[in-house]
Amino acid sequence: MNTQIVYALIASPEDLFLQEIWASVYSLRYHEPDREARVCCDDATSKLIHNTPKLASLFTEVVVIPTPKDYSPKLKSRHVKTLIRQYVTGPFLYIDTDTIICDSLNEIDNLNYDIAGVPEGNISFDKNIFRKGVIDRIKRVFDYDASHHPHWINGGVIYAADNQKAHEFYQRWHENWKYSTFEKKMSQDMPALLKAEIDTGIMINELPGYFNAQPFMSMQYFGEARILHFLHSFFPKDKSFCPFFDKSIYKKIKESGTITPEVENLILHAKSSISSPSMMVGERTLNFMTSPAAPIFEKIYEEGGIASWLMQKMAVWLEWIHKYTKHH
Repeated sequence: MNTQIVYALIASPEDLFLQEIWASVYSLRYHEPDREARVCCDDATSKLIHNTPKLASLFTEVVVIPTPKDYSPKLKSRHVKTLIRQYVTGPFLYIDTDTIICDSLNEIDNLNYDIAGVPEGNISFDKNIFRKGVIDRIKRVFDYDASHHPHWINGGVIYAADNQKAHEFYQRWHENWKYSTFEKKMSQDMPALLKAEIDTGIMINELPGYFNAQPFMSMQYFGEARILHFLHSFFPKDKSFCPFFDKSIYKKIKESGTITPEVENLILHAKSSISSPSMMVGERTLNFMTSPAAPIFEKIYEEGGIASWLMQKMAVWLEWIHKYTKHH
């Protein structure tokens, strides 16, 4: 059978996740009108989807996964995400909701993997700028030294076969996530994903980067992206240069209750939605942007006043001091 697309969704009338998945599945239907697509969710979200007929019609099926009512929305989302393999029959490509499909996905019908994904940030683990924090987190939660692990896979796009190994892997992923969340108070699902590789011995194969192009960290696969993944990143502070990064497109969908021609144009031309002026930056600039200093300097600069004036004056002095002292 052809590989289906599967989403996980926990949404409410107060947030924008329903609109986020609407944009994603709308783009999927444009490029893949006949491919089966399912959304896994809790009962409340299922009702919300069925109360939005234009959205519901884009899915082959809405799959309700029993979810503890006392979980927060974030915990519910990760609970559902790590249980998908138990509730969906057949091979699937799981896709996060903050995505836009930009081309045919027909290659996924020929994959011969148990589990597969794309490295976090479209970069090898040894070069990932968050590497130290990831290693420290996994050591604290799972008492495992990940410093020699071959990769750090992003959980936003995951291929899973429907076989014993894939079921075993997902079961371990879910168990590790529960342990991490409730025993170690760390609810992220990606450390548990990495630990599932160690526990099961089932390594995640790497898909081509264009199946999960992550422009917040790398522009390498932007041009050939099959799936653009606009992650909910904490930087840069001002994301108004892109309607998918600042979520303005999802607000438009919420306000209109439909995919308007304006929104459709943005979805179908997502790669052209980034406004000017804007530019790519390299590793050194990215390292600074993700440092604790960057948002502080940005805020002072934007707000102006004496502090901003002093900062700019000090920048000249610091440059002079650095130039003089680095050779002495």
